[in-house]
Amino acid sequence: MNVTVSAVFASREKALAAVRRLREAQVDDLDVLTPVPDEELLAVVAQRPSPVGFLTLAGGLFGMVFGFAGAAWTHAQMGLITAGKPVVSIPPFIIVAFEMTVLFGALATLAGVVLLCRLPRPRLSTHYDPRASEDHYVLVVRSSPDRAEAAASILKAAGGEVRR
Repeated sequence: MNVTVSAVFASREKALAAVRRLREAQVDDLDVLTPVPDEELLAVVAQRPSPVGFLTLAGGLFGMVFGFAGAAWTHAQMGLITAGKPVVSIPPFIIVAFEMTVLFGALATLAGVVLLCRLPRPRLSTHYDPRASEDHYVLVVRSSPDRAEAAASILKAAGGEVRR
């Protein structure tokens, strides 16, 4: 079971120093709430890349296959006389496949964002501090109980207001 420790910092420099110390102590599960976008702080936190792009790719590929297969199956079921031309030919199906690629790619992206961001959130996290929307920085650390005390001491030594 993980324990969550958070700290509120009044300045960016103190928050940045705390993040660096936590990285040196091999603390990996760390979230930062900032009042404004801060590229340097987010680079130090170094979040792993989001899997939403892969979901978009998978949805697009599924849509492309579905578009071609659906159009080919529909054409084959019609029993049309094509005067010696192939019943199932690729060029007319490209438009349908393209539209299905865009549709399923967009739907997979939307589903990925909603599921991975755990939306909707009817309640805010217990570690959210409203000052993070104004002028303070909040660091939220999730770790095992034995490492939580070390993380709390690092946060407090860096000048943060520690909450558990």
